[in-house]
Amino acid sequence: MSYSPMIFPHRIPSIVRLHSRALIPALLVVSLVWLSSCSSSTTTDPGSDNSAGAAGRGIFTGTVTDSATHIAVLGAIVTLSPSGKSKQTDASGAVEFDSVAMGITTVTIAKPGYITLTRPVTILNAKTVHANFALLAGSAGNSAIVGWRNVPSGTQKNLQAVCYAGSPALMFAVGFEGTFLRSSDGGNTWSTLPKPSNVDLYCVHFYDALNGVVAGDSGVLLMTKDGGLTWKRAYSYLGNVRSISCPDSTTIELAGFYPGSHTEGILERSTDRGITWTDQGLQFGVDTLYAVAFSDKNIGLTVGKHAYTLTTQSGGEGWNGDRPTYRDINLWSAWAPDNSHVFIVGDSGFISMRNQDQAYQTQMSGVTNSLFSTSFADAGHGVAVGEQGTILVTADTGQTWKNQSTGAIAYHGSAFSDAVHAVIVGDGGIILLSIVQ
Repeated sequence: MSYSPMIFPHRIPSIVRLHSRALIPALLVVSLVWLSSCSSSTTTDPGSDNSAGAAGRGIFTGTVTDSATHIAVLGAIVTLSPSGKSKQTDASGAVEFDSVAMGITTVTIAKPGYITLTRPVTILNAKTVHANFALLAGSAGNSAIVGWRNVPSGTQKNLQAVCYAGSPALMFAVGFEGTFLRSSDGGNTWSTLPKPSNVDLYCVHFYDALNGVVAGDSGVLLMTKDGGLTWKRAYSYLGNVRSISCPDSTTIELAGFYPGSHTEGILERSTDRGITWTDQGLQFGVDTLYAVAFSDKNIGLTVGKHAYTLTTQSGGEGWNGDRPTYRDINLWSAWAPDNSHVFIVGDSGFISMRNQDQAYQTQMSGVTNSLFSTSFADAGHGVAVGEQGTILVTADTGQTWKNQSTGAIAYHGSAFSDAVHAVIVGDGGIILLSIVQ
């Protein structure tokens, strides 16, 4: 069953003619300005309104070297976010950017054979800011998450979900009472944006810096095309949405349940980014659902109350009841990094992986606390978080999980930008960023 949701002209500069008596003073002023610019330690573009001397802008310079040999690295790609400006280092490992907006800018340096390095720098108005960077030879597999650091969020509302928006620098987070946060510097600072809705929000996904979706209680599923400044409702049922999966640029799968119901779940799909929806749940009489995960538009899984599990290989045209035989627990989250792996977490520290043979392998988490969220950068690198400050990290496809728990509150959401850079959100507005070594 498919349905559509209810739902001055330019002024020509005049030429000033100077009288002969005004000519000499005017030339004197010009000369003084020229001499002043020659003695300055910074350079500006006199033909640009956005030069370093313009209000709110500065110059950034950097030097990139090999951390072991201390030799300059030629050809490293240096990218600034959120501006998106990018340049390569020269033979001396140097790079320079003019007209960079003042404030925190995230610098990302990448070169084959080295671990990608990301670091925030503060650009000062009409100043030159320099930073040195030392790249570590190897790949992301040579570095690891060794801990977590707390960053101020500006809210005390419980946060439920977080995502990256097409860049390691740009992130969004949602939570209770319509809380909606944005970071443009890799999570180091956050700003509160106007609420998309007043209901509790549990899901967020951004395709890029402008286009995104949030969802939560009372059937709220909203779309934005301007980075969250305005929203349009794209779903009209009264159920509580608890999870969305967006495997491509047009497909949205949602899962949840109806208020007051203990057995009636919601499972619906849109293939046109929320314009129309197909109800996939009524035909199966699905149980309460808490999570849905698709690796592509066809292969997916949804989980929920009492270990209720459904799988599909056909984009939801057909679902198979696949309740595993393990303990009768609630399954709170699932993540599908590729077509061969799906990770599931739930009560009592439960972690399971469904492999390419469609067999479930229970993994030893080493904890008994409930796990509310899991996310992966790839099949090898992931995190599971939950109550009582529980944080578990894996770098070997879940064969082992390292306990990095911190604090005593519940964490509800997590996301990766690459194998070692991740973010966690939870109760009381807490936001954690990974510490990489």
